[in-house]
This record gives sequence, structure tokens and C-alpha cells, in this order.
Amino acid sequence: MRASPKEAAKQRKKIVTLMTIAPRTVAELCERTGCSDTFVRHHLDAMKAAGLCHISAYRSHRNRGASSFSALLSYGPGEDANPPNGVTKRQANRKLHDARVNLERSPPSESVYQAIGKKVACYGGLFGLA
Repeated sequence: MRASPKEAAKQRKKIVTLMTIAPRTVAELCERTGCSDTFVRHHLDAMKAAGLCHISAYRSHRNRGASSFSALLSYGPGEDANPPNGVTKRQANRKLHDARVNLERSPPSESVYQAIGKKVACYGGLFGLA
């Protein structure tokens, strides 16, 4: 069911108020205003066309992947920020592989040897090692 024109005006005012306080993502605006994603996006598209808002920065989502970003929208005139360069799956896998190889090649630290020695001293009597 569509909102009445008065309700829609109140929701638009909430969106603008939240954007003046701090830059927000579309998901944050939806969550805080209780509006649908479509309503918020349509309103932001109209504001961008009128020059009333802009993308101030991008926020990275590390848990969603290396190249997942959300736009942070700010109220007021300005130029849109350049989108960040994403990392391809191949680049991310290569970085992980290199890190694993470096771990395997590096010698263990002294603390590892000390921990192993303590375990042998503790449990060695049980197995005839001490």
C-alpha cells in the first residue's frame, strides 16, 4: 500500500534530516526511516538530479568480499567521489596464497619452542619421554 502524500513528505523530510547529520548509505536510511529501498532510492535519485545530494565517500564491506562497497550520501551540493578500485578474486586469492607460503617458510619463534618444551615436560612422564 502506498503512503499518503503527507506521509511521503514526512518520510522525505526524515531522509534529508538524517543526511544532514552525517553521510549515510541507502540501507542505513531505509533502516532509520522505515521506508522501502525503492522509495529511498527514488527520492535520492531525484535529489541527485536536482543537485541536492552527492556521494561523499565509499564504505568497504570486508565480510562480503574484497570488492563490495556502499556509497555514503551527503546532503548538499558537491561532486561525487570516485568509486574505489575493487580487488578481483584472483588478486585476493594470490594475496592469501602468498601469506600462507610465507608462514610455512618462516621459522617458528622461540615462544613456540618453549610451549612445546612445557608440554613435553607436563605430559612426557605419562609417555616415558621425560
